[in-house]
Amino acid sequence: MKTHQRVLAKDILSSISEDTYFEKSKCLSKVLSQFLRDLNFHFTKVGVFSPIQKEPLWFLEFEDNYNYYLPTMLDDIAMGFIPADFHKVVKGEYGLKIDGTDFDEPQVLIIPGLAFTKTCKRLGRGKGYYDRYLATFKGLKVGICFEEQLLEDLETTSLDVNMDYVVTDKTVYKGIK
Repeated sequence: MKTHQRVLAKDILSSISEDTYFEKSKCLSKVLSQFLRDLNFHFTKVGVFSPIQKEPLWFLEFEDNYNYYLPTMLDDIAMGFIPADFHKVVKGEYGLKIDGTDFDEPQVLIIPGLAFTKTCKRLGRGKGYYDRYLATFKGLKVGICFEEQLLEDLETTSLDVNMDYVVTDKTVYKGIK
């Protein structure tokens, strides 16, 4: 079932034209920036990601007092987050890559996915990197996707971690606790 849902989600993404993709990414970025400004949660450490394969581009309108963190692979199954000095970023297998050993835990994570639900379930790419990391993550989990990537339901297991919120190019959905 998950395999079928991944194929469906990839088909949805591939059907979005480049112009529409950039326009939807701009809309999503505005919704995301406003959502983060409106949070009643003081944070300075924001984990982000490098979009691949039509994952939404995010353009956050943050002030200078935010610190960004990019995921990096620790080994074949685990990832961690490193402060992002965007002057030292290189292209890696999964988008942008940053080398270093100054691991830290962001307070807010902006998380990609192939599909989500309005109740904040997430379907990733199938390798489990985010789910393993999120199993012990104590901060705020914010999934981002285009409205077209919302599915009615997703097959999940006990290893799948739901988001606290899902932000789309149209609105914000709050997870069920």
